[in-house]
Amino acid sequence: MSEQIVELTKDSVAAEPSITANGALSMQAGIGFTLVGTNLYALFQRKDGANTFLVMPTDHEPSGGMTIAEMVDEINNLLNGAAPGSGTLNSEDIQTAASDVADASKKEGSNVQLSEIDWKSIKVCLKQAFLYLTKGQSAEYALSINFDTSVLFPAGQSFFNVSGLTIGIWNTERKKVLERMDLLSVDECLKELE
Repeated sequence: MSEQIVELTKDSVAAEPSITANGALSMQAGIGFTLVGTNLYALFQRKDGANTFLVMPTDHEPSGGMTIAEMVDEINNLLNGAAPGSGTLNSEDIQTAASDVADASKKEGSNVQLSEIDWKSIKVCLKQAFLYLTKGQSAEYALSINFDTSVLFPAGQSFFNVSGLTIGIWNTERKKVLERMDLLSVDECLKELE
């Protein structure tokens, strides 16, 4: 078997290939996290020169939420972990602030005391958290929080009673986002009167 040695000369070598970038730098980072007992996902993406930021729930249905006491405990744990000795929230301060609402709803002669309110049963539920930001486009957002405040008001109160409070803000038209918020539109409510 003979070996052939080929001598390469400058003329026999093809031109060196050049490497060119035909696009801008692309990158992505994502993180899963929990807020008010709701699993969320945040995503940052840089693609084609545009930065995009997205926050959305990962569960198909909202979680059961958290009680006020659980929220205060979690916030205190977070604060103490980040800056030990920085002080803590006091769930009694929140309870005292809510007592004015409870007092305003009492029946005449009712002696419901603040200490009788079952604060552990008040639930806060993050139904929707959605944020979509991308360079050159308007931001899209949606936030919906439910407060089950039925325990703040005496059972059987007929003149004025509150079973819950829902706060929602949004500017998106994305169907699935709005469905999760479980909103009633004014138009839908008015159709009930026709």
